[in-house]
Amino acid sequence: MKQKPSVPATPVDPGATLELSIKDRLTLPNLLPEQSNLLEMKIMRSIERKIEIQAQELIAVNYHDVIDQEGKPTGRVEWDPKKDKPFKAHLSGIEISLLKKFVNRLSQENKIPKNCADIAIKIDEAKIGE
Repeated sequence: MKQKPSVPATPVDPGATLELSIKDRLTLPNLLPEQSNLLEMKIMRSIERKIEIQAQELIAVNYHDVIDQEGKPTGRVEWDPKKDKPFKAHLSGIEISLLKKFVNRLSQENKIPKNCADIAIKIDEAKIGE
């Protein structure tokens, strides 16, 4: 009987699961650079797809544009944070490592925007394999 050739084991990338709010998912892309190398761009796209907010989620939290007294959009958005259910995003170790790299770089340059502090802290404290 002919034996099948052995297939080398695939390395396991345990990654990490981040519990993200709507705000986290809206602000995380602000921590990503506008320009990078092709590989990092592919990884960033993968992250953005994993944290993408679905229309049903926006409806559930009453997400809407803020309108001024004249009925014009202000460029701001609001939602009901009490209705915001945590979203568990499983990111690979490579994705978490890249996010940590970007957060560390921004931190060293004193360039973490105030509205991104919560998500930056979650990324900084994320432990791969947990």
